[in-house]
Amino acid sequence: MAEQRDTELRGQIPRSLLVRIDALAIVDGVGTRMDWVIRVLEAEAERRVHAATLLLRMVNGNPNDSAPAGGSTD
Repeated sequence: MAEQRDTELRGQIPRSLLVRIDALAIVDGVGTRMDWVIRVLEAEAERRVHAATLLLRMVNGNPNDSAPAGGSTD
């Protein structure tokens, strides 16, 4: 059921993709196709944000800094 903070996501997709989403929702035991899509999108968003966070940590939070961590290039 939609919560007050939820919003609508709409778009056209190929019918073949819709059929596969429906099949995967059934196989995974998820209630509706939208429940399945939300679960998949949340997992992918979390994965990509985590990867971006790791990259930012690797460059000490400054992706535009060309100097190596801990010193200058001189």
